[in-house]
Amino acid sequence: MNYPFWDIPILGGSMLIAIIAILHVIVSHLAVGGGFYLYFAERKLAREKDPKFLNYIKSHARFFMLITTVFGAVSGVGIWFAIALVSPAATSTLIHIFLYGWAIEWVFFLVEILAIILYVYKFDRLSGASRQKLAFIYMAAAWLSLFVINGIITFMLTPGDYYQTGNFYTAFFNPTFWPSLFFRTVVCVAFAGIFAMFTATFHFEEDLREKAIKYASAYLLPAIIFMPVFAVWYFAMIPGLAKDIVTGASPLIMIFANISAGSAFLMLGAAIANSWIEPKRFSTVFTILLIIFASTFLATFELVREAVRKPYTLYERMYSNSIYIDKNKNPEIKCESFLSNLKWCDIKEVNAQNALAAGREIYRYQCQACHSIEGYNAIRPLVKHQSREFCEANILKLDELKKFMPPFFGNDKERSALALYLYSLNNKIEIGE
Repeated sequence: MNYPFWDIPILGGSMLIAIIAILHVIVSHLAVGGGFYLYFAERKLAREKDPKFLNYIKSHARFFMLITTVFGAVSGVGIWFAIALVSPAATSTLIHIFLYGWAIEWVFFLVEILAIILYVYKFDRLSGASRQKLAFIYMAAAWLSLFVINGIITFMLTPGDYYQTGNFYTAFFNPTFWPSLFFRTVVCVAFAGIFAMFTATFHFEEDLREKAIKYASAYLLPAIIFMPVFAVWYFAMIPGLAKDIVTGASPLIMIFANISAGSAFLMLGAAIANSWIEPKRFSTVFTILLIIFASTFLATFELVREAVRKPYTLYERMYSNSIYIDKNKNPEIKCESFLSNLKWCDIKEVNAQNALAAGREIYRYQCQACHSIEGYNAIRPLVKHQSREFCEANILKLDELKKFMPPFFGNDKERSALALYLYSLNNKIEIGE
């Protein structure tokens, strides 16, 4: 273990990353989909030359720019900060594999930001044709940014045969790349439609509001038609263990998957039905409800997508506690002692005096990536009614009892020390016991 452990009380590192990432993913999907909306709205303006719709697009674009460039950029930096501290080994691996991919994505992001800033701040000075070109540049750069990021995040679950070939393109165009890309693209477009409905409700001219809402509803149709298709395709390409986790091995993840599907159905069905049946009664409160459904759908989808990777951070390469699977690269597995290989731990060997402290260190490096003491996925209530002997016996076979958990690494003394620490969470222990 080459890195120190970053201790985050209550939430734990995985949940901190999840909170920042989910907020960023929601805004980033809006940013990508918004490019499609702005470009095709400009084409609509060029055909119809409606000055009222022009003013609506101007106000919509300004609000859109503020959300995507400010919150999106800040949350993106937050993700890098969090993952680099919580899981530095996995982050380093991804950077080494996809160095030029990340660099290209940052170029696309820079073009995207410059295009939307010019589009908004030069809106009145530009001709319709020039605005349409800027909108196209923004749309293309935003989608290409998604294209690159999609290859990296799908690799974490389905690396294909990269670890055998070492080929960059094998890693990037991995088994779930295309279904994930198409799925996310239609989700992005749907998010753009929901956001456009929201901004349209702030316009009090009834004919303009009705026109803008009906136009925005068209952006939800691709999701209604294609999301189930791409979701089934994606599910068919994930590993068998990941499928088992979704379909019942982890009841909580199965619940999240159902919540995600239900929220998507409510979001799309309610938005399309109301935009055509009663567009005049389409209120800001109702669009906020749609945004809540949309956010719930994407948040639970991302939680499920991350959870099905367990017990890995990088599938079949690195466990969720940052321990490599490769025995030639991983001394924690190869050697008999786990503690002796922790560079940031002073305890190298278990004895009667330091057993409790040693157990605490083993817990931090092997368990706390997923479990907090008290808080999210807390370990204390899980071992509340278990004896020390029961803990020690089950530590050896946790990965067999729960396939989404990594195996234990270390010798018998270290296993006993971990059991002692777990037992001490609910019971008083004397030093040397």
